[in-house]
Amino acid sequence: YRAARGKAISRAFKQADHLINDAAEVLDPPKPLGKTKRSKKSSSDDMYHRVEELLSIKPDDDGELSIKPTFGLLEALRGAEQHQAVVQLTRVHGIGPVTARKLWREHHVSSVKELREAHRTGRVKLQHDQAVGIKHLEDMEQRIPRDEVEAIGRVVQNAARDAYVEYMQESGHDRSSSSSSSSSSSSSSSPSPFPLSSSSVVVDPHSVVEATICGSFRRERDSSGDVDVLLHPRVGDDYPDDLGNLLARVLAKLTLNGFLIDHIKGDDNAHVVGEPDTYFGVCKLPIEHFEGHGGTLSLPKAGIARSSGGEGPLCRRLDIKVYPQRMASFAMLYFTGSGHFNRSMRLLCKKADLSLSDRGLATRDGKVEFPCATERAIFEQLDRLFRASPRVEGGCEYKAPNERECNGKMGKGQSGKQIG
Repeated sequence: YRAARGKAISRAFKQADHLINDAAEVLDPPKPLGKTKRSKKSSSDDMYHRVEELLSIKPDDDGELSIKPTFGLLEALRGAEQHQAVVQLTRVHGIGPVTARKLWREHHVSSVKELREAHRTGRVKLQHDQAVGIKHLEDMEQRIPRDEVEAIGRVVQNAARDAYVEYMQESGHDRSSSSSSSSSSSSSSSPSPFPLSSSSVVVDPHSVVEATICGSFRRERDSSGDVDVLLHPRVGDDYPDDLGNLLARVLAKLTLNGFLIDHIKGDDNAHVVGEPDTYFGVCKLPIEHFEGHGGTLSLPKAGIARSSGGEGPLCRRLDIKVYPQRMASFAMLYFTGSGHFNRSMRLLCKKADLSLSDRGLATRDGKVEFPCATERAIFEQLDRLFRASPRVEGGCEYKAPNERECNGKMGKGQSGKQIG
């Protein structure tokens, strides 16, 4: 349905699947079922049985449908050449149904193999992110086990902490004399790339930057599709709110050591003080992280069978976000997910005339903001606001990261965790 412009249908199927377990939850079956007084099949009968059939379609462990639906439109779509082309081409990062249909109609490209050849010969010009996506397609389609996700997160964390410390040393900033540093920086015409706290407390620069792996990893799933690392200052008055242009320095270090092998978006080196920075790219763990090379990660478990025929760590999608301290808890909540959980939270906030995003919590008109230093504080604030709102029933109970799937599945652990 998605490949055939059926966005509303496919979205409804996806969102309803984790909520509906029985057709009777959606439709009242006609009585008597299947017959009317004129002994003709009722239209409500037909709808009821179609919903039942839809609910019986469940993917197996490999993601394949064990029971094939018999909807006429869906069967026709499966047999259509354009549909098959769109399904294949949308496997590539950066290519959606609209672009895939254009490739099929205008360039007669119907498979990834044909797209690669057309791109190689110059017959089809792909955007940068699409070219990166097709280059690493087979690797990026492999799920990433938890231990490899955590290892990638540690590489990013170490680079971020080293980058911050190196800047402090290069600029001559000494945390032991932060008050004098603060006064001198305040008299400067341009803000420091790494603004210092006004506190006189001595702080180890290594402890300033924290890294949290978000997404399905933080929800305690066994594997992830990509790695989402959130960098933010440690919470507290002794730490800076903004990490400045930390992202550019981190990317430079990770590119120089060969960890980052392709950049998709975000390396523009133009940080705005108080605003978050985001990077999308492709990384690959050094071989020394794996068994037989001094490391602990299992090569087969890490998906070592390369599509190119060789052996070695797979290329993985990596997102790095750098947020100010005051936004960190909201960003952590947002990027932990799941998507269904986030949409549910935003819907409840909308009913209570509130706005919740990765940047903060405020009234819909933006006149009143509600600072929250931790995720739990966000839930507690929402609980108070929901209970005070006549448009929302009940409050907002805290949910640990592994309780935010909204699809009946929960992670094995008890809660999400930070690295180190």
